[in-house]
Amino acid sequence: MAGYRNEEIPGDMPPRNMGAVLAIACLIDGVDGEHYRPVVARKWTATHVWVTFTPDWAALSDESVWLRKSDVCRILRAADVRRRPRRGPVVHP
Repeated sequence: MAGYRNEEIPGDMPPRNMGAVLAIACLIDGVDGEHYRPVVARKWTATHVWVTFTPDWAALSDESVWLRKSDVCRILRAADVRRRPRRGPVVHP
């Protein structure tokens, strides 16, 4: 597990998967900072969502993490994302 700063395990968790809902999650780590990934929501409570996704560094295995409900959404509007400055010049081939 990569260890995400916004990972938060709820007090009570559903024992089984509840579905496979496509979503977008905000993850915060030490490499990419705050970033968004396509995920699959597998379990949820009133306050948290357990998601799975394939990280860049492990193309053959999924990673899973519990996140606050506010860090997971079904759609992402432009107003939901703050524009960040580019990390260096854009190079065109």
